[in-house]
Amino acid sequence: MKLGTKILTYVAAGWLLLNPNNFNSENKPQQLSDLEQKVEEIVKKQERVIVIDKSDFLLYYYNNGKVEDKYTVAIGKNTSGKNKSKIGDNLTPEGIFKIQEKSKIDENYLGKYKTDLIRELEYSLFNIIRSPFGTRWMRLKSQSYKGFKTPDWKGIGIHGLRHSPKIFKYQTEGCVGLNVKDAQKLYNKVDIGDYVIIKP
Repeated sequence: MKLGTKILTYVAAGWLLLNPNNFNSENKPQQLSDLEQKVEEIVKKQERVIVIDKSDFLLYYYNNGKVEDKYTVAIGKNTSGKNKSKIGDNLTPEGIFKIQEKSKIDENYLGKYKTDLIRELEYSLFNIIRSPFGTRWMRLKSQSYKGFKTPDWKGIGIHGLRHSPKIFKYQTEGCVGLNVKDAQKLYNKVDIGDYVIIKP
């Protein structure tokens, strides 16, 4: 065997050792995870679906199976990249949820003396957001779906943020946070009962 042929053989062998998935005689695609399969199924069947990708810090809003909007999000301030395992770990849970509740600004955070007009002026003129939920809150409820069980977490939702998610990607206690204006747009598009899937 010539020297050049030997070198090519060794290079090819090393490439296969480092990349065993590249050698597949049947050229089969990698099997989707159970959650990924459920995502595809739900997106196809439901009119409105929210899919959140924690690894990309993105929220996708699907309307009739097609992406209509995409938003940058912030997630739990624990930067380990793991799934939520206990209350107070500051991780965003993964799994299948539904929107259980939709709320606008909570008077308890802003003071009952403030009128809607004053609050709107504070935000529009000075970008003042006093509530930790911004101006919109969408509470999530864990779901079981065709054998896929999501742990029952309380107090998890989608809401607006005081600080931009494009700069501060880890800033919530486990919720999914959006820019205030993005949260307002999304709030107007979704209804109680719509599916929300949070992926790793």
